[in-house]
Amino acid sequence: MRFDDTVTIITGAGSGMGRATARRLTSEGGDVVCLDVDETAALETVAMIPKGGGRALVIGCDVRDRAGLEAALALARKEFDKVTHPVNCAGALTMDSL
Repeated sequence: MRFDDTVTIITGAGSGMGRATARRLTSEGGDVVCLDVDETAALETVAMIPKGGGRALVIGCDVRDRAGLEAALALARKEFDKVTHPVNCAGALTMDSL
């Protein structure tokens, strides 16, 4: 498979492009770490992963919280021993950033 021996951390994995990316990578043998501010939505993504696909870990995380992101990365490395690819599909916009 194309993504064997890879671990991708995906922000915004609870819906849209993040969900589609997680499903595709695992269908090709990759492991994924699904981050989303809505942990329930990320769990729904993992439930959609095809049988026989790669492994998945769900972490509820707000990408605007640096400490939370660092903790998520540490947990991903503990679970999978490495992270080979980052994919950012989370969208966060506040009026302060405009």
